[in-house]
Amino acid sequence: MSSHPLFTTAALLHAAASLAFGLSVMTMAYTIGHISGCHLNPNVNAGSVVGRRHPKSDLIPYIVTQVIGGIEGAAVLYLIASGKAGFSTADGFASNGFGEHSPSGLLNGRALIT
Repeated sequence: MSSHPLFTTAALLHAAASLAFGLSVMTMAYTIGHISGCHLNPNVNAGSVVGRRHPKSDLIPYIVTQVIGGIEGAAVLYLIASGKAGFSTADGFASNGFGEHSPSGLLNGRALIT
């Protein structure tokens, strides 16, 4: 294994987690995309309203539902992760960032490009 910062264990774990979440979103897009347009993100809804492809009256209910779903999803992740011995949220459980808060030490520019 190289000593390059992109090949550290933390960077590889970060990449694996990113792929897992990306594949989850792709699976949802294929699963429910034909039903609801796969509006998994409030920004998608807002863009659809601005582009006049979605009624304004549905924007707030969609966003509220998405926030509730996000809270429920976070709770499920917490329940799963908290079963591990020595689990702690002190290190920023399921959070991303850049610099010292990034699993692979990404600088501002790299984080922006990503």
